[in-house]
Amino acid sequence: MNAADAAKLTIATGGQLKAEQIFVGEGASDIGKLDITGGAIVVDAEYIGHRGQGSVAHTGGSNTAGRIIVGKDNDGLGATYTLTGAASAGSAPVVNTGSIVIGDQDSSSGEFIISGGSYAIVNSEAVVVGEHGEGVFTQQKGQLNVSGDLVIGKESASDGTYSLYSPGTLTTGNTIVGEDGEGAFYHSGGKLTTGTLSIGANGHYVKTGGTTEAKDVEIAGEFLHMGGTLVSREIVGEIDFVNSDSVVKATGLAHFENATFTNALNTELLVDEESLVLLSSAGQFGYVTPLGDLTTHVVGSTLAIGAGGFRGKGTITDPVELYDGGYAVATSDPGIYRELRFEGGVTAVSGESSLSRKGLSLMVFGGQGLQIDSGASLAIGGGVGFNSNSAKMNVDGEISIVPLTSSQGALYIKGDSNLTQTVLDFGSNATLSLVAKGNDDSQYDRIEIESTIAIVNANLDGELAIELDSYDPSPRDLLRIIDAYDDVNISGHFSTVTVDGGDTILNSLDVAMAVLYDWSGAPGDVVVRASLPGDFNLDDSVDPADVALWSTNFGLTNATWVDGDANGDGAVDMGDWGALQLYLGSSWPSLLSVPEPSSAAMLLCCGTLLGSCRVARKRA
Repeated sequence: MNAADAAKLTIATGGQLKAEQIFVGEGASDIGKLDITGGAIVVDAEYIGHRGQGSVAHTGGSNTAGRIIVGKDNDGLGATYTLTGAASAGSAPVVNTGSIVIGDQDSSSGEFIISGGSYAIVNSEAVVVGEHGEGVFTQQKGQLNVSGDLVIGKESASDGTYSLYSPGTLTTGNTIVGEDGEGAFYHSGGKLTTGTLSIGANGHYVKTGGTTEAKDVEIAGEFLHMGGTLVSREIVGEIDFVNSDSVVKATGLAHFENATFTNALNTELLVDEESLVLLSSAGQFGYVTPLGDLTTHVVGSTLAIGAGGFRGKGTITDPVELYDGGYAVATSDPGIYRELRFEGGVTAVSGESSLSRKGLSLMVFGGQGLQIDSGASLAIGGGVGFNSNSAKMNVDGEISIVPLTSSQGALYIKGDSNLTQTVLDFGSNATLSLVAKGNDDSQYDRIEIESTIAIVNANLDGELAIELDSYDPSPRDLLRIIDAYDDVNISGHFSTVTVDGGDTILNSLDVAMAVLYDWSGAPGDVVVRASLPGDFNLDDSVDPADVALWSTNFGLTNATWVDGDANGDGAVDMGDWGALQLYLGSSWPSLLSVPEPSSAAMLLCCGTLLGSCRVARKRA
């Protein structure tokens, strides 16, 4: 097709062409033309303007190629691939390829054009506009989907230009303008959706319209924002708004503190729902419009959040205070682990607030860690880490566990210090509220504590409040509410325990929810076991041995179940005698409702023990 001054090949409807390579304009003096009006092409490599001049006019059918090179080594003779869109989706021309390179060699030049009707589709794993030579990509309409990188001006001697018009849509994994060469992106309409938009030192991004939606924007070169909307969660570098009426929309936890906004007094900053913008200074934008409850925070002062919150990832260096209705959710990208870091620590000051996660994310606390003040209630769930020896979760108010899915919640606490570290500390007025819907570990709230480096400590005190949500515990049900891994030490215990707002005894079920610490059945952990009321030695029977234990410890305060505290009020006293008296002689697996003949002797023995009760000293 290149033997004469000009040669042309047409692939029409119903036609098929399969080959390893196609050359359109192969020789230095050749002029080649390829028209694709229908049918299908399947080829490993396709060269348009290899050393000569080549052009492709693609108006219908499909072109599937391992790679497409537009302008290989054509000494500036020109190479063009024109994809003309159709009026309806059913007749849209389609290009599927592993890569598109425009302007491959130093002396080469090429252009890829998407024009005509709105329905034209290009799918490629990678696109380079100007690899070593000169490349131009003009997208007037249609769709370009790049799963990997779009690079404009790749190597040092290259020159690449991309122009996007309305209603064209461009979707890329990342967009790099001026990687090592000269790169320019002219955005006058349509929509660019990308992961990271990187403007190199020799890169130029000129925006006069349309929407640019980039998770991250990194600017070392020039970004002129003269119209349209820029949507991002992080901007680093300088954007010059040229006194234009343009819009910046922030999403998630938007890190704009490392950005410089020049001539932005006519620019509107939109703060998306559940978003928060971090700025280096106030008054950079002419207008700030919140779409949710939060707006902007100037870095360098305490961040107070109430009656609203945000979702996101990244680092907040300032101290954070949570008030009634305040919340933060740590998020991640699909399949990628991310962190929401509170380097200045967090304090739940008053009211009800929450901290939780979504996806593969972790909340990390610096400073003094996480403080729940007296009178404050914090719902927390997901992974929690502390990045210094002084950071910990200090509870003087109430904490509950946020369900992460339809099941119950889990709080994972990890110590990251290389020194012995206390990660959890309950005060005497603290409350831990847990919900149980069953005895499977996915059915009840729980805390898991682990250490990755050094010994980790947790101190317990205050009240444990358990709510049974449509759950009737069966004998010996075990709820591992605090699971301590190796090198984790739990000291102290909850001073009181309540179940559904009352004591721990569920007479209608003939069980008591016994809270056990470092029990032989769960060494090192804190568990709740459905036990016989009064079975203090946990041998599944209530007998004189239990009465003797209760009698020995009578008068003890700061007590637990194994000391003889049957009702969970923290004391061994006459309030526990009722359970002993009611269930004396009972045992599992079969609960005996009528005392056996020996029960009378048991009661006599117990009466003797009761008469000899001594007052025990308060446990230290």
